[in-house]
Parts: sequence; C-alpha cells; structure tokens
Amino acid sequence: MRELWEGFTVQRRVILALMLRETHTIYGDAKLGYLWVLIQSMFGIGVFWAVREFVGASDPHGMPVAVFLILGFGVWSVISQSISKCMNAVRSNQALLTFPQVTELDVMIGRVMVIYVTQIIVTIALLAVASAMDLAVELNSAGLLYACIFLIPAFSLGMGLLLSSLAVFIPSLERIVPLVIRLLFFASGVFFSVNSFSKDIADILYLNPILHLVELTRCSISYSYPSDGLSLMYVTVITLIVLFLGLLLERYVRTRRER
Repeated sequence: MRELWEGFTVQRRVILALMLRETHTIYGDAKLGYLWVLIQSMFGIGVFWAVREFVGASDPHGMPVAVFLILGFGVWSVISQSISKCMNAVRSNQALLTFPQVTELDVMIGRVMVIYVTQIIVTIALLAVASAMDLAVELNSAGLLYACIFLIPAFSLGMGLLLSSLAVFIPSLERIVPLVIRLLFFASGVFFSVNSFSKDIADILYLNPILHLVELTRCSISYSYPSDGLSLMYVTVITLIVLFLGLLLERYVRTRRER
C-alpha cells in the first residue's frame, strides 16, 4: 500500500505539472489568455442564437435559448477538444515522454483536465451573465448534474485514449476523426432538441451517447426540459466500456512502443 500511495503521489504531481504546462502552452502566449476562450464561446453561441431568432424559433421547452446553447456548446467543446488533443498528445510531447515518470496516459489526462476545467469556468461565467440578464437559470436535479459533470470528462478521456491508440494501427484515423467530429456536431443536440424530431429520426439520434450527455445536462438545469428517451444508464455503460477499452489499448500500445 505504501508503494501504491507513493506511485499515486508521483503521478498526481506529474499530471498537475503537465496541466500547468498545457495551460501555459495554450493560453500563455495569447494576449487575451482565458478571455479568448470566453470570446470564442460567446461568438459561437451568438451565431446560433441569431439564426434561431431569424427563423423565429421559440424557446426550446421553456428554456431560454441562451442557456440552451451555453450548455450544449459547453458539453460539446469538452468532448470534441479532448478527442482532438488526445489524438496528437504523444506526437506533441515526445521530449517529455523520455522521462520515466511521464507516460502517454499522464499527458492525455492532463490535456483533458485542462480543457474540462477551462470549459467549466467559461460555462459558469456565461450562465452568470445569462442570470444577470434575467434569463431563468434553474437547478432541477443536483444528482443528475453531478452525474453529467463526472461522465463528460470520463467519456472524453475514454474516447481520446481509444482513438489515439487505434490511430497507431490505423494512421488514417488522424484524418478521418476530425471529419467525423464535424458531422457529430450536427447530430449531438448542440443547437437543437431531439424532441423536435419525429420518433423514427429521434430513435436514430438516441444512439449517440454525446446527445444523451448534452440533453441530460439541460434536464438537470431546467424543470420543464423533457427527458423522454434519454437514459443516464445508457451513457454510463457506454462511458465505462469506452474508458475500459481506451485504458487497455493505451497500455498495449505503450508496450509496443517500448519494444
């Protein structure tokens, strides 16, 4: 147990150091720093808000459009950016990986955590602005919200580990995955509610675990947002499977690289 605790302590320090390095690499050279992330999020939300206003779309299920989009973009940004960052994590940190204390897993965890913490801060800031504008920001289910807060980074890390490991055997994945991510953006409920589609189309969209995470997060914040067809159990099982396979493959690929 003593050796296990010492190993855990070393890994924790390594991950924290990698997070600080990643934060400096991403935001240290930018004049606006973290503010730039906030501006990017506000721009994306503003564009889709303007489109909905232009076509005369009503508030989805009583939830203010701004809150609806803030939550959708927040969840999507964590997942999409985590996958992209994990795909090139090893190539971008070859020098660090020469140290025996640093592993590929540490680098990917560090990257996912930086993205996750950053997006949490941005989402809270935007929700505070929305609340200051007298837009309803409620808390329907704290338990569901906590579950989503845990599942989102776990799913993101699992997908990042899985795809980056598979890319060692199938190099073309590095070009295919960004295209798939762009397509998933339009099928993950970021700017629409799945209940606005017919049952046949909704049943297909429900296969996407990212959509469940997006919609369940909205359900946890709004009393009026419908949860029909959504399943916390489904997305939990998918997350555990993806995380298990990702960790297993990452370890297997690591040993192949060592040889």
